[in-house]
Amino acid sequence: MKPKILVLGLICIYLTSCATLFKGTSEEVRFSSDPQRAEVWVNGAKMGETPFSLKLESKKTYTIEFKKEGFKSKAYTISNHVGAGWIVLDVLFGLVGVIVDAATGAWYSLDQKNVDAILERQQYLEEEQVIKEPEIKKIEKKVLPIRIKEPKKEEEESIEKPEEISFKIVKKLEVVVDKSEVKLIPGRESQTVGIVQFGTTLKSIGRIGDWYKVILPSAQGGVEVMGYIHKHLVREIK
Repeated sequence: MKPKILVLGLICIYLTSCATLFKGTSEEVRFSSDPQRAEVWVNGAKMGETPFSLKLESKKTYTIEFKKEGFKSKAYTISNHVGAGWIVLDVLFGLVGVIVDAATGAWYSLDQKNVDAILERQQYLEEEQVIKEPEIKKIEKKVLPIRIKEPKKEEEESIEKPEEISFKIVKKLEVVVDKSEVKLIPGRESQTVGIVQFGTTLKSIGRIGDWYKVILPSAQGGVEVMGYIHKHLVREIK
């Protein structure tokens, strides 16, 4: 055993340092996770997706975070420790080795070489997010009903309405569509009082806006039936 230590010491003296030569200043750390393809963030920077390996400097400490969509993030800390054996060798075989290894951080070793994370599936509805019944009632109280402003009587009276125009001479109209309804009052939603066919001749005695006031032909029982028909459904004839 002593010859081996002597040989190692001679090499260290020749090459100025032991730890830097035989161990190096960085170490390979392997990252894995379940499930795989989780993002690995090292000290706030994304370094890759599991599984993969990465060389890290031995003299530093690291915060490792695993992230994957749909799963809770998981964090780890990789710290380091000083290898007492390397210090002893450097002290025994020269001041130069002590200075070099201390400066490069080769004395240090990382505590973990494999970091494996088991990720838990994220629950999208956390208990804190559940709205309790009393809170719902508070929200309902804050919601005010929408009230539609009703027009005042003066405003209704100010709305201009078309006046009925009475013809001095009765006009003759001819129906220009296959079938048309004659309404009780001007308006498409009004009650129908009669139906006239294409080519029917009607007598018009007045007009309100776009509606002709007409007398229906062949009134039953001698009762004269009047109604309104839209101007686009008829044409004036001589």
